[in-house]
Amino acid sequence: MEQQKLELKQDLKFVLAFVKVLLETEAPTSKLRSLLLSAHIHSPESVELLDYIEIVEAKNLLRKSANDSGEALLKNVLKRAPGNAHAHFMLGAHMFWVDNDTIHAVSHLETSVRLHPGFLRAWGCLGAIYKKLGNAPLSRMAFQKCLELETNPSMRQFFESQAQ
Repeated sequence: MEQQKLELKQDLKFVLAFVKVLLETEAPTSKLRSLLLSAHIHSPESVELLDYIEIVEAKNLLRKSANDSGEALLKNVLKRAPGNAHAHFMLGAHMFWVDNDTIHAVSHLETSVRLHPGFLRAWGCLGAIYKKLGNAPLSRMAFQKCLELETNPSMRQFFESQAQ
């Protein structure tokens, strides 16, 4: 079992897939960082791996202020990898919940769900933004997508209430 775990930690595709799942479920940055740095030892040339190392670092640096160092790091990742749904989500969520910048937040979150249609948290955040902007049809559509993706009964109940 331990040998199999070691082999999986050296499998770049597995590590990246696992890190993406962990990011989407709000795993602790220490766990993410450990996995990524271990994989980096075996695949130092992987650009995608380096992007995710920076995304996790940015997550750790996001503060309760606009244009903080976490935001800057996410923007740099997006310059190199504009198709990274997780960087778009993290930046969009931060811009909405912390910066109160709904216009830029919507753009990043819409890009995130376009790139990764099954990203539940991105849909939920997008639904909250549309609701705040008073766009009931788009808010309902986003929360309906959350209902399609969510399996937890209490969260489904919450999304049902938001979709009405």
